[in-house]
Amino acid sequence: MSTESPRTTQKIVLEGKVDDAAVVQLQESIGASTATAVVVDAGGVTFIDSACVDALLDAKDQLEAAGRELRVVRRTPMFNKLLDMAGMGEAFV
Repeated sequence: MSTESPRTTQKIVLEGKVDDAAVVQLQESIGASTATAVVVDAGGVTFIDSACVDALLDAKDQLEAAGRELRVVRRTPMFNKLLDMAGMGEAFV
């Protein structure tokens, strides 16, 4: 996972298998961000589970409550399928 932090947007790039350890890193990166928008690039993800989706949904709620936003870009078909199965297909559009 890598991050970039321009003044108003922070980009977090997820790569490979997003397991429990990666979810913790993701939560820490989002929680530490002071950017008005956090963009998660999921284009390099080879495995993702519901723990990551839950973490992203929680982060989205927290950021929106603070007047900020979370976007997930370059979602893989696997990521979209997991969101659809959870009934959250439109959550990050």
